[in-house]
Amino acid sequence: WITINEGWTTAIHGYEEGSNAPGFKGEDVGGSGKPYLVGHHLLLAHARAVEVFRSEGYANMYQRGRKDERGLIGISNSGDHRFPLDPNSEDDQDAATRSMEFQLGWMTDPIYLGDYPSSMRKILGTRLPNFTQDEKKKLVGSADFIGLNHYSSALASKPSKPATYGGYWADQLVTLSGKDSWKKTEMGWYVVPDGAREILLWVDKR
Repeated sequence: WITINEGWTTAIHGYEEGSNAPGFKGEDVGGSGKPYLVGHHLLLAHARAVEVFRSEGYANMYQRGRKDERGLIGISNSGDHRFPLDPNSEDDQDAATRSMEFQLGWMTDPIYLGDYPSSMRKILGTRLPNFTQDEKKKLVGSADFIGLNHYSSALASKPSKPATYGGYWADQLVTLSGKDSWKKTEMGWYVVPDGAREILLWVDKR
């Protein structure tokens, strides 16, 4: 079972960019959407669904094969990889990590580490909701598995000047680019097979 599929997509495309339903623009870009609050409640909804699944016996009802195998429940998150533009630059290394924390880490860290990435806490301050101790207890360990939807990769670097726009993409303090040698899909996404391996290694190390 999967509780939520791509909470990041729902929060950003639905409540920041307005490209997906329900089509809200974020507060920092002239709208009324609150993507960080949406993401927060998606995680709480996940934790509650898992609590019901486990406490009401659904894990035993949905066996996967042998009688001693219990049903599994998890969450599916989207995560693109970021390579530092200059591998020797500490600023670019930090930018790459920060960009991944603002996507995959945002929706995954609370389930495995108990809270949002420290980079998000530092940058967003009170704009990022807090979990109660009870909520943290319900979240940590609330996934028997993590599903990863990986689409693309990019180069990340420290911005050379402040952003002239607001919202989620400015919050990260990251400039994204790509290599001229990288092919693109019809949707404009970079095709970088190595990124699929690297994002898995990043998750494993984290």
